[in-house]
Amino acid sequence: MKNIILTTLLIACAALAVLGVAQGNKLHKQSLQIAESEKQVAALSEELQEKSDAIENAKLSEAKAKILQQTLTESANATVAESKKAEQLQQSLTEAKTNNPLHSMAAMFKDPKMRDMLKAQQKAYIGPVIDKQYGDLFKQLNLTPEQTAA
Repeated sequence: MKNIILTTLLIACAALAVLGVAQGNKLHKQSLQIAESEKQVAALSEELQEKSDAIENAKLSEAKAKILQQTLTESANATVAESKKAEQLQQSLTEAKTNNPLHSMAAMFKDPKMRDMLKAQQKAYIGPVIDKQYGDLFKQLNLTPEQTAA
């Protein structure tokens, strides 16, 4: 009976040894799988971080684009307003040039016929005054009538 117990224990020990080796192999495989899973988690985590950074950059770019668009719109509106002001000033200048009463007077003096008429009026009015005041001088200088008229 001792032999039977001993044989049974020996078989049980052999079975436990086989089971231990099998469990060790299984444990080794699971350790490798865990290590591989950790590598994948690290890679996915890194990829997630990169994508998060890309999303942040996209949000910042979008915000900058909105600000630039708003600035562009404001600049365009300001340019249009300044253009209208310039146009109004140009129109006012044109009106001021055409509505100026002295402008028509200046145009009158540019006309040769008008100048001749003014000279004739001046001679008619100022001529006798000059003759009165300087008549004695002209006689003393013995000037001819053409010289006196000049």
